[in-house]
Amino acid sequence: MAHVDQTLESAVKRVRYHLKDEAAELLKGRFRIVKLQSPLVLCDYFNVDKDKDLRASDLVFPHYVGEQWYSHYNPQHKWFYVSDQQPQECWLFKCHDSEGDPKKAAFAIHNSVDTPVPDRLPAPRPRETIEFRCLDFY
Repeated sequence: MAHVDQTLESAVKRVRYHLKDEAAELLKGRFRIVKLQSPLVLCDYFNVDKDKDLRASDLVFPHYVGEQWYSHYNPQHKWFYVSDQQPQECWLFKCHDSEGDPKKAAFAIHNSVDTPVPDRLPAPRPRETIEFRCLDFY
């Protein structure tokens, strides 16, 4: 399902979870959560209506409970992908930006996808997703 990895509140919670004693000081400034992932489709942030398109949902792990947004269908959404994306090609995108500038994307709705090559349908093996998340402080 198309989603955002964490809600605004859960982004702060994630920083506190990972950085414990350093979190209070780091959260005084701007921070971003960026992610490297492949293969992927991304939704244009400026076609998202946060109040109508996103629904918060618990994200439960054995060691951590966070919250993410799931996206509802909206015909205004514009989606992007890399045609015939190769295994060594990845997207780098923001999952959260605390800056709050309305002219900049604060997050990206995204979803993993199968990307079969047209002359080899169906895909020769199951899709593998690689993810790397980074907390970025200013």
